[in-house]
Amino acid sequence: MTDLAERYVLAVLRHVPESRRGDLERELRGTIADLVETRTSAGMTDAGALRSALMELGDPDRYLAAAEGRPDHLIGPEVYFAWRRLLVRLLAVVLPVVVAVTIAVRALTGADVGEVASAAVLVAMSTALHIGFWTTLVFAVLERSGSRSAVTRTGRWRPEQLPESSDGQVRAPELAAQLVAFALVGVAAVWQHVASPVVVGGERVPLLDPAGWAAWWPVALAVLVGEAVFAVHVSRRGWTRAAAAWNVALASALVVPTVAFATAGTLFDARFFAALGPAADAGVVGTATVACVVVVVLGGVWDVVDGVLRARRAERRAAGAVAPRRSSETV
Repeated sequence: MTDLAERYVLAVLRHVPESRRGDLERELRGTIADLVETRTSAGMTDAGALRSALMELGDPDRYLAAAEGRPDHLIGPEVYFAWRRLLVRLLAVVLPVVVAVTIAVRALTGADVGEVASAAVLVAMSTALHIGFWTTLVFAVLERSGSRSAVTRTGRWRPEQLPESSDGQVRAPELAAQLVAFALVGVAAVWQHVASPVVVGGERVPLLDPAGWAAWWPVALAVLVGEAVFAVHVSRRGWTRAAAAWNVALASALVVPTVAFATAGTLFDARFFAALGPAADAGVVGTATVACVVVVVLGGVWDVVDGVLRARRAERRAAGAVAPRRSSETV
């Protein structure tokens, strides 16, 4: 092969692992040789035939993507509608809540109308950016890893692809919503610690008490990562007894420290509420603590019960699927 052909082969193979390079290289060289031979048989010169052949093969990166079946787009048509529905839902639910909380905090700290409006606009833009980025990133990863719902596995939808009422697995939109939620919680936890909007004496005061959470931050973030990994695992393998047990452990890792900090009075930073003005007296801290504990505990209990029920349903379905095969074998 000439230098031009060698350069094309090297350009295609530069990102291919050594274990898969041999077969692809032989196939590519054979394809180039066949295309060149066809053109020279038609009367083209060797140089012209090679150039025409490489033009037909096209961009090396695109050729490699097609050869390996990799998508050459960020969000493809198979997951686009699920991505759009989830993105619209998150923007409709999360964005108003964040903006309302920002307006309330700014108003209670004595900010004027202009400051409240500008803060609301900036927070809305930042939140929308985060939601759009994390949602798109999650779907891009799902599309490339093969974790898609039954409807998105084939290009043409058929009624037979409708999911069962519950098959023990997490569908792609549900998984994406969970992963985005975990990402937003992690971002919010770090943001309130390093960029709290409440400032006292030139120091930013976080919502969560650093005295209680200082040593727990790495563990809390690790639990969020563990929740994300667990969600991906369940989406691929379905619910089992082992998965339900891991779900109990992960839920406990969030519920237990929250209750412990609330009991010790180190869940929220009292300075945060004191800075909100006379309307936020000492009783607000206690009310917020009780509300947070109730929400976290009820959410944890619901998560555990839901996991156990899903695992049991998956076991019953598996047993029902095995029973007919055994009966047919004995007949």
